[in-house]
This record gives sequence, structure tokens and C-alpha cells, in this order.
Amino acid sequence: MVGAGLLVGLGLVLTSLRKQYPLIQFRIMKLRSVAIAVFVSLMRFLPSVLMGAFVARYVQQVLGLAPTVTGLLMILPTLSQVVAAPIAGRMLDRDGARTPVSLGVALLIGGLVLLALGFPANSSRWF
Repeated sequence: MVGAGLLVGLGLVLTSLRKQYPLIQFRIMKLRSVAIAVFVSLMRFLPSVLMGAFVARYVQQVLGLAPTVTGLLMILPTLSQVVAAPIAGRMLDRDGARTPVSLGVALLIGGLVLLALGFPANSSRWF
């Protein structure tokens, strides 16, 4: 399925680049700021997708936590985004994009490291 998705995505890009009025303007990726923004967005959402797909199953099957507890653990990243979004917005208005984006990526990496350290120990204490 992943391979098929990648092939369809590649087909979309190649077809869009040949059209005069494409569905998606992939040529805009030539702008450095746009390319960086897309990359940061993908790197931000990729862990969320993987967490939803694999972490919930791991927490239930390996750590033995109930589905309700697993669901509550899975909602924590979303709640942290709700709290952080207005703070990041004020930082963006005051100082520009560099500080909130750098801080967000650093926090994301820190959270993933904590997950990586907590799971091999089969412990839910990191949550």
C-alpha cells in the first residue's frame, strides 16, 4: 500500500508539472521558504500519523494498558498543541517564525526521544 501510494503521488507530481493549469502547483516548491515550510509540516505530522498507527497498538498489546487509558494517552499530544498554539502565535507575531518553529521541532524531538526510551523499558512512566 505504501508503494502504491508513492507511485500514485509520483504520478500526480509528474502529471501536474506537465499541465498548464495543474491541480497542485508543485513549481512553488522552488521558493526556499515554501519548501522549508512544507518539509517542517511533513516532519511535524509524520510522527503523529505513526503514533496513531503504531504506538496505540504497542501500548495496548505490549504494555497491556486498557483501550481507555491508551486513548487518554493518545489525546495528550493534541491537548499540548491546543495549549501551545496561542503561545506560538504570539511568539510568531513578536519575533518571526524562527523561534517558534525551532522550539517546536526541538520539543517534538525531545518527546520522540522520551517515547523511544520509555518503550524498550516496557514502562508507561514516560507518559
